[in-house]
Amino acid sequence: MSYIVPSTYNLITNEKKMNQHGGGFKKKGLDFSVNINPMAMSPQVHQALIEKLTDIHQYPEIIGTSAIQTLSEYYNMPKSHIILGNGAIELIYLYARALKPNKVIVISPTFNEYERAFYTVGSKVYHYVLEKNEQFQINVGAFIKEIKKITPECIVLCNPNNPTGQLLNNEAIRKISEAISQWKGFLMLDESFIELSTGKSSRELLLENVVCIQSLTKYYGVPGLRLGVAFGSSEFIDKMYRYKEPWTMNALALSAIKPLLNETNHQSIQDWLNREKDFLYAALNKMKGIKAFWSSTNFLLIHYHKAQQLMEALKMRQPPIYLRKCTDFIGLDETYIRIAVKSRADNDMLIQEIDNCLAKGD
Repeated sequence: MSYIVPSTYNLITNEKKMNQHGGGFKKKGLDFSVNINPMAMSPQVHQALIEKLTDIHQYPEIIGTSAIQTLSEYYNMPKSHIILGNGAIELIYLYARALKPNKVIVISPTFNEYERAFYTVGSKVYHYVLEKNEQFQINVGAFIKEIKKITPECIVLCNPNNPTGQLLNNEAIRKISEAISQWKGFLMLDESFIELSTGKSSRELLLENVVCIQSLTKYYGVPGLRLGVAFGSSEFIDKMYRYKEPWTMNALALSAIKPLLNETNHQSIQDWLNREKDFLYAALNKMKGIKAFWSSTNFLLIHYHKAQQLMEALKMRQPPIYLRKCTDFIGLDETYIRIAVKSRADNDMLIQEIDNCLAKGD
C-alpha cells in the first residue's frame, strides 16, 4: 500500500548523485541511461542554428518574446499563460520560488530535483511513495484521502512519471486539482515526457491551480539546447516572472523553437515509440529473474536482484552499454535500473548482451 513519509533530504549527498547524471560517460558506447528521442536532429533545426551563429554577437531577447509568440500560436494559448525557461529545470525552481509552500507532497519514486527545488525555499517536503506490488500506479481516491491528512499547499506530479513511466489521464488530474482546491492547494505537473508518451497534455484544461511544465528538447532529441516551457494561469505565470533572471535562454536555443515546432515527423516518432517500447517490454519480461514494468513512455523501469552486477558487466562489453541505476530515487534501491528505448538495432544488441550476461550468471 502506498504511504507518506517525510523527506530526509541532504544537499551534499544529492549533489554527488546529480554529478553522475548527464555527460558523465567518458567512453564511447550505447547509452541507454539517457531517455531522449534517439532520432536525428531535424535538418531545419540544424540550419537555423548555423544561421543564427552570424548574429551571436547580439544579445538575445530578455524573456524570449518572439519565441513565446510562436508558442502561443502553435498551442492556441494566450501569451500571458506561457513562460520559457532554460530547460524544464529552471521552471521547476522558479515555480518553487514563486509559490514558497510550507508543505509539499512529491509523488515518488520520481525525479529528485523537485525535492531540492522546494528545499531551497524552506518547504517541508513529504513523499507519497508508490509500491512495486501496485505496479507504481496511483490510486487517485486513496491518494486524495491520504493528502487530506496533511493538506499540503503543493502537490508535485511527474506525468508520465520518471522513472516508472506511469501516466494519469486528464480526468484524474482534474480530480486531484479539485480536491486540493478545497484548501487552496496547487499542483505542479511536470510533463517533460508527455510528447513521448501515449497520453495527452493537461495544459489545455487551464485549471487555475495547475501549472504544466514541459521540456522542449527531449521529444526532439536536443537536450543540449536547454529549453522548457510552462503553462498556467496568467496570475501564476506573472508571479513566476517576478523571480526569473533576465537572459536565461541563449540566442541559439531561441532560434530553434520555430523549426522544432515545425517538425512533421510526429507519426514516425509515435510508430517508433510504440513498436520499440513494446518490443523491449516483451523481450525483457521473457528473461529469467527480470521484471519490466509497463510504461507509457520511452523508458522502462526494470527490477532484477543483481541489477548492479548486470550494469557493471554491460559496461565491460564492446561497445560498452550504459543503463541508469535508480538508487537515488526515493522508494527504489540497487535492484532497480531504468532503460531508455532506442532503435531496433540498439535494442536488439541490448537484449542479446543481457542474455549473454545472464547466461554467465551476471
